[in-house]
Amino acid sequence: MAGVVVILAVLLVFNGVAYSIYRPVRTFNAGKPSATDKQLLFVVEKSGNNLYLMGITHQGYLGLYPLRSEIESAFSSSDFLATERDLTQPLPATFSQGSFLDRATPDTIDKIRQLAATYQIDWENLEPLDELAVLAVFENQIAERAGLKAQFGLDQYWTYRARQLGKPIREVEGIEFEQQIAAELVATASDEILNLIPQDPDQASQEMLEHFDAILAGDFRAESLQADLDQSQAPSFQALYWTRRNEKMLSVVLLWLDQGNCAFVAVGAGHVLGSKGLVSLLRENGCTVTQVE
Repeated sequence: MAGVVVILAVLLVFNGVAYSIYRPVRTFNAGKPSATDKQLLFVVEKSGNNLYLMGITHQGYLGLYPLRSEIESAFSSSDFLATERDLTQPLPATFSQGSFLDRATPDTIDKIRQLAATYQIDWENLEPLDELAVLAVFENQIAERAGLKAQFGLDQYWTYRARQLGKPIREVEGIEFEQQIAAELVATASDEILNLIPQDPDQASQEMLEHFDAILAGDFRAESLQADLDQSQAPSFQALYWTRRNEKMLSVVLLWLDQGNCAFVAVGAGHVLGSKGLVSLLRENGCTVTQVE
């Protein structure tokens, strides 16, 4: 289950696969908002200043939109959008960390070869990719089976809305920091990353939908989400991919609060949830964090 939360909560921007690139979707605002789609939206307050924090999914479907009025109002009233990285900016051509075949153990390579057959992924397409890109390819397969697409993810939506309203876009991480984390990850946690790929794609798709529904419902304390994030079976991956990144995001969010900037911070739900997620970290740093009902 831990691997399912990893691949649902974060779009693996460290690899440059095509579906992570921003593509404007002009039909986001079709239909009527659903009052039951609570989502993970929080107001963060400190010393009289406030901003918004939203734990998002990086995949979705068109029927999610438009969002309920409380969420749209929060976004409209914010000074700028803040995402993990600005999706309107291209990834550098040299982002790849080289082939996973140069770092993974023979047993892990054999396992990935077998999983590729199970998922019906061409092995030749995986060979030149680094570990994070390989994980992203399997992620895409699982999401597709679940009926979820990156083009309808909330980071894509908020980027579209920011462009629509002329709202500035800022980053809580940025490409240079993400490149640094990616390099450290593949160098120190190759097998851990690859072993996050679920064995059964159909079961993984079902679990992904369950997690997706919990996030959509705003179930901040969903036991399965909390357990997966707090009891990771990949400690090196956890330390770099979650803890280090969350600490970076925390420092930026606290700075914006001190400066009185009312940001709308939209990051993967995995960075918001759990004992080391942003909600807990912000509270530990003297902030009041209240979920928008």
